[in-house]
Amino acid sequence: VKTPWGTLAKGAQVVLYNQNSNTVVASEVATYGVAVFTKDQRLKAYTMSATWTQKETGLTFKSAPRISVGKVLDMDVITVYPTFSIGLKDTDHDAYISGYPDGLVRPNNTLTRAEAAQIIFELMTDESKAKYDKKAGKTFIDVGKDHWAYEAITMMTKANILVGMGDGRFDPSAVMTREQFATMIAQLFMIKVNQPIAGFIFKDLNGGFADKYISFLYALGILEGKGDNMFGPKDSLTRAQAITVVNKLIGRLPGEGTTSLGAVADQMKTWPDNMDTTAWYYAAIQEATNS
Repeated sequence: VKTPWGTLAKGAQVVLYNQNSNTVVASEVATYGVAVFTKDQRLKAYTMSATWTQKETGLTFKSAPRISVGKVLDMDVITVYPTFSIGLKDTDHDAYISGYPDGLVRPNNTLTRAEAAQIIFELMTDESKAKYDKKAGKTFIDVGKDHWAYEAITMMTKANILVGMGDGRFDPSAVMTREQFATMIAQLFMIKVNQPIAGFIFKDLNGGFADKYISFLYALGILEGKGDNMFGPKDSLTRAQAITVVNKLIGRLPGEGTTSLGAVADQMKTWPDNMDTTAWYYAAIQEATNS
């Protein structure tokens, strides 16, 4: 049992149901992330599901029911997903980065507040968008209806994922810092983080507003530091860094050779400024820009 970003769900409760009668056949705890069922518990028609609460964060994860009919017990991996505050396309694989009009994707450019809003907007389900469309939105003097990210910014403020600058402005072209992006991503989870997460604390976290969110996302396994036990909370965030975090958030983990497989390589969209397959961000960019 694992999370979308590969963390073993140690202590998850795994339940095997008789699909025909909807009764529990067996229930096992995945003590080390693995639950073992005996052959006599196998049925020709069964459903398996798992739930897990991460000790470090208190966040609850659940799996979608896995169904098997007329097969041996073949569910080797069950993925448990966290509950998000807004509906996200975490099981689809739609491109959420479209690049720039000049045909470049610019992985090393800094990420703006408008671009950050657009990323999450692209990942929202149609049902979630319809829900927040009905709510009254906040207007900003620097984001008119003709702004390219107007709809995304409006939606993110309605959902309380992003807020304005407090003076009637949103400042859409301002660069996102690493701590600001961590705060935004943390708002996507249905959990109240009132205290810094116990355990690993980066050396350069010293009481800032985002420390608890940075620690929370690190404990989840979707946020990393910059080396030497440092996070760089005030540093500007690049597009490649943001994309890497979002890929982990929704479980897009490119495996070795993913982008080099013949069928994939022949059909995927490529970018003139993301052709170096040895770059640390190459596969992450391809994951984000291809459906």
